[in-house]
Amino acid sequence: MIFFNIIAASGVTPSNAKDNIIFYIGGQSNAVGTGTGAPPIVYRDAIIGARIDINGTFQTLDFGINNKGASSSDHGIELSFSKDYVAATNRDLYLAKEAVGGSAIEEIVDEQDWNINSNELINDLDTAIARLKIQYDQTVKPKFVFYWNQGERDARLSKGNTYYTNLKNILDRVNAVIPIDLAVITKLRNDLGTNYPDEQIVRDAHAQLSMDISYVENLDMMNYTLGGDGLHFTSDAQIQMGKDILTFCETKFNL
Repeated sequence: MIFFNIIAASGVTPSNAKDNIIFYIGGQSNAVGTGTGAPPIVYRDAIIGARIDINGTFQTLDFGINNKGASSSDHGIELSFSKDYVAATNRDLYLAKEAVGGSAIEEIVDEQDWNINSNELINDLDTAIARLKIQYDQTVKPKFVFYWNQGERDARLSKGNTYYTNLKNILDRVNAVIPIDLAVITKLRNDLGTNYPDEQIVRDAHAQLSMDISYVENLDMMNYTLGGDGLHFTSDAQIQMGKDILTFCETKFNL
């Protein structure tokens, strides 16, 4: 990164410079990776070149130590995305992961109305985005990727009718700090059952955002395998999601 910083300080960016990804992972328990169990062995070592924000310090991403799983045996998409990105580009990756299980989106007007989990989610988001902004400003040709895997709680609480506006508010909130080049928004499953009465409305909101906002792409959760609890995804599913998000990036950016 010394080379990158010298170029940034000089104000000169070579025309052939490659895009460099700054990555945010957010949402609720499926963004955390709750219930996955350990990943394949190839993803269990420290990923040299991938650095995750831990309380303001970017540390080498290491499964079971600082990947912010629900437990030391859980993981999200960060492992496969990071390992494959570094291997494919031979470049550093800076990421933040701030996801809170059971969190619902509420209108960002009066945060006193937020439930405890949602309030934590948005406060953590603001803090992480501010930290990523520092790294973004020091990076040559940065591309900011925002990943959001969330909506189950809103579907369960029958908050579907306000979901589109509320998620757009979050995108606008982030975009005001770091311009979003690609937002990968997961499309909620519509087979979760009667405990999730607004699942189709939330799923439709996810799809509508991809039609209304040019930088939004959908990752359809119906394409991935659920674990035994019928709500959280398997390790293999999380690994594949990370690979599919990297494919979006390879298509969109000059990696």
